[in-house]
Amino acid sequence: MAGYIYHTRPQSNSRFCKVGLTKRDSPEHRVREINRIHYGGFSDWILVSHVIVKSPELAEKEIHLSLSEKRFKIGPEQEVFLVPTEDVETLLQSYQSITYEEHLKDVQSLRSMFLDEKEKYESEILLLTKINYAKSTEVEVLVSEISELKKERIAYQNRVKTLEEEAYERSESAYSRRKIRKLKKMLEQYQQKYGEWEC
Repeated sequence: MAGYIYHTRPQSNSRFCKVGLTKRDSPEHRVREINRIHYGGFSDWILVSHVIVKSPELAEKEIHLSLSEKRFKIGPEQEVFLVPTEDVETLLQSYQSITYEEHLKDVQSLRSMFLDEKEKYESEILLLTKINYAKSTEVEVLVSEISELKKERIAYQNRVKTLEEEAYERSESAYSRRKIRKLKKMLEQYQQKYGEWEC
């Protein structure tokens, strides 16, 4: 993707310059960023110029290589150059490869592709949300059905228990009745054999 190679200098000490790349809509955004972070200890960087190139990473690497003898390291990730403005401008112009209009078309094309992908992604998310909602509704129904089945099972178990208790009571009554009948029969036999007696 095409991008900008920008040339910027601090107003308070224009001997220093920074040459970098950005793929944003405009290099001014990048200049605002480096001012916000006080790049190189300066917060008054201004944009001197910029060019649009098809391969900004490669162009930046080559430019930094050609300016390497005039590099001034500020920290592990920050570097500036002590190069006259005219030299940097001449170097940058040799890298100009596309016009702003061409770059704008590329950016708009990429933005359109991004929006299409975003729309597709959002549609997929919406579909997945609907599927998940349908599944969660099905799960709720299943949970409700399982709950009802559990209630029915408990009711059935209680009924079986009641029936077992009733059957036990009936069997106890039947046993008692049989025992009483047997005792009465024995009593009758004793009465017949030994006659009446008082208890």
